[in-house]
Amino acid sequence: QGSSHCSKLLRPPPPIAKLLYYSAEGEMAAAMRRCAVAALLATLASGIRTFPQDGAAPASASAAVPTHRHVIVMPKEKLAFCFVQKVASEHFAQVFNAANNMTASFDPDPSTPYRLGVNYEQVSRQNGWRFAMFVRDPLERYLSAFLAKCVPTGGNTHPANGGENCFGATLS
Repeated sequence: QGSSHCSKLLRPPPPIAKLLYYSAEGEMAAAMRRCAVAALLATLASGIRTFPQDGAAPASASAAVPTHRHVIVMPKEKLAFCFVQKVASEHFAQVFNAANNMTASFDPDPSTPYRLGVNYEQVSRQNGWRFAMFVRDPLERYLSAFLAKCVPTGGNTHPANGGENCFGATLS
């Protein structure tokens, strides 16, 4: 696959109107289909937390809670989903919670294997499980996070923690 196609993933972001919406047949979607590996690597580099091969959690994490924090499941469908923040994760949590007969909240915790009593070691292709993950252009994801956390717009009149993590005062 030509590097010119993949370079579209690394170029500066397009104008804001295009950045906020890409259709399924849009330029970014086409580039991501051609460069799925590049898109996945870019997403991995931009925020999925990983843990050592043995599954050991960092020293600060509770020993009682498993380390697979970004996995939700639908046991009846044998579907495991790795969610990424700012890639419709709250909406996927709501769908998975509803499918699992949990309160359809935006919190993914009720649909984690740990909460549903699913043994992580049983969640494998050999046992018939399917896996899914959605990715998003890293620059678009970053802008979305910045707007959600730092800029009071629309219904978001109070940025997270008063915008304290935005390196300065929030816009008003």
